[in-house]
Amino acid sequence: MGIADVVTRGNGGANSGYGIYAGKDPGDLFGSAAGVADVTINGTAKITTSGSNAHGVYAGRKGEINLNNTDITTTGNGANGIYAYANSDFSRVNLGGNTTIKATGNNAYAMYAYQSKGLIRSWDAATDTASSGIYDIEGNLYARSSGIIDLTMDDGSQFVGIANSSQLENTTSLRATINLNMNGANSEWTMTGNSVVSTLTLNQATLRYSADGVSRDDESTFKTLTVVGNYTGTDALLVLNTVLEGDDSFTDKLIVKGDTSGNTNVGINNIGGVGDLALNGIEIVDVEGVSDGTFTKAGRIVAGGYDL
Repeated sequence: MGIADVVTRGNGGANSGYGIYAGKDPGDLFGSAAGVADVTINGTAKITTSGSNAHGVYAGRKGEINLNNTDITTTGNGANGIYAYANSDFSRVNLGGNTTIKATGNNAYAMYAYQSKGLIRSWDAATDTASSGIYDIEGNLYARSSGIIDLTMDDGSQFVGIANSSQLENTTSLRATINLNMNGANSEWTMTGNSVVSTLTLNQATLRYSADGVSRDDESTFKTLTVVGNYTGTDALLVLNTVLEGDDSFTDKLIVKGDTSGNTNVGINNIGGVGDLALNGIEIVDVEGVSDGTFTKAGRIVAGGYDL
């Protein structure tokens, strides 16, 4: 399929209402249907849905969808931009080019990978190799019950939202997977809430904790990113919100349960702090594994009469 414009206005369900769907017939109760449902769009696809649960792209059991240069908008409640769901066989969405996703409905995700065979990835189906592209994502990423989201973003990518790999077990083992690899000085993840990812690589890219709604008097408005595996920064930039006062000041935080490597510059957005003496300092990065990465102050950090 070449250039495609797909618009649906009905609610999603029973193989209808979705922008693009590939998968076994849900009416096949005994799983007797053979073969694979494969949809490939080689040109530019613009997909828009407005109904409840009307996913823009939905790969079900034994469904594989290959996309290049895709623009997806969903506005309905529970309408995910890209949804991959299968508890047996497989369910794959391969993103081979630039990808724009905007999911604005309640309980809707930009990308949602569910169950052990649900997979959304940067992948060139024609060559069967890993790929990359410019991503513009407005909405949250959610991997659940061993689902996998694996993205490599080129320079100029923007992600505004939360990444949530669910089901931390014993605070160290992660059943679901989100791997994010962001490249280029013009790429930025604006993190709008607490997030959990499997691995994070920032190659000249920026991770910015959103300052919207942050209050110096309310600890719950500050955010934490937990990287369960390894974090790598190469001339990366980390921008956090902190009340610059004593040791116990409220702050955003990066927790890495694995190892760190490379170099990351750190900028602080002072949230009403007037400065104070600190015995141990305000902890903004916590590394539980091998801490080979360096985190360096980017420019002056000023609070009241203190130049930190």
